[in-house]
Amino acid sequence: MESSTGNDSSTGYSRIDKIRHILETHQDLEYNTSEPVVEYLNKATAKHFGITADFTDEQQALNTLLMDMNADPHAITLAWGTYIEIMKSETNV
Repeated sequence: MESSTGNDSSTGYSRIDKIRHILETHQDLEYNTSEPVVEYLNKATAKHFGITADFTDEQQALNTLLMDMNADPHAITLAWGTYIEIMKSETNV
């Protein structure tokens, strides 16, 4: 498991903690989506970005974060898109 930022509410994955911070500070997102809808949107959006439902532990942490937040479709798309961008930036270093 990748080291975390040390934050008490850390997910245990620094990438996911960065995404959580982005979501928490983004003012145009809503968090009132029903659990079945979030679950469906998580899988569909991850698939759109090339991630299968057979999530790694880190991807599952992002999935869980979005489920716990009752994230709306915009938040879910932002989260998975940011995850992919972070991954790309780290592999192009």
